[in-house]
Amino acid sequence: MDATETETWCADRVADGRPSLWVPPRPARPAHLDELFEPGTRIATSFAPEMMVSAIRDIATLRLPSGRLVVADPLTEGHSAGRRLSERIPPGECLMQAAVVAYESQYEDTRTPVKEEVAVRLLLGEEPVASWELAPAEEDDVRLLREDEIFGFDTDGASGAFADASGWEVLADRYQRYLVEQEDDAGETISDGYMRTTDEATDSDLVSFYTGGDGTYPVWLGRASTGKPVCVVVLISYLPDLRLL
Repeated sequence: MDATETETWCADRVADGRPSLWVPPRPARPAHLDELFEPGTRIATSFAPEMMVSAIRDIATLRLPSGRLVVADPLTEGHSAGRRLSERIPPGECLMQAAVVAYESQYEDTRTPVKEEVAVRLLLGEEPVASWELAPAEEDDVRLLREDEIFGFDTDGASGAFADASGWEVLADRYQRYLVEQEDDAGETISDGYMRTTDEATDSDLVSFYTGGDGTYPVWLGRASTGKPVCVVVLISYLPDLRLL
């Protein structure tokens, strides 16, 4: 049964007075993104029984003049290359931040303090987030997702980036020249794990970040109570069964 036949069947079930048992599938939903960016929050995962958000670190300010945001691995080719979100954002400069958690790692009888950056976000406005949703790219159709499925950007190099769409080709090319071909004047390392390239012709930037491994990473959009987009978040660390303490 295709999508059209399913919709017709459900309409018939409702029309003849009998309730439909069909429930549309829901895409995956994020957990505790607000709390990950609140210092002092205590969390746990299936591999770490106790963690605490220790800091929110300012990474860089991005110039996004076109109001079109790309979230992608600059080295990825094919269908996920230059993955531009369908949501338009306010043009201008946006602050990029990382959430840092602290915990103790134990190996045999030795406990070692660890600090790890687990999520990055791009602040688009000052309003508090009232709701979160999956941020699809222009080519994505969320109606095709089954229960708890996602769309996201692909990476084979454990990395991703926020960038303005207007300068994407130049920015991604400079990123590759800086990282792979080691051309020092093509970009800059602005912090441990973060690199930036710029395109002065479009007044736009790209800032990259590392992820916890290869794979597909969803992008989450936070909206204010008015519906305005105010935040974009990517979980860059594996946090299985994340819960609050």
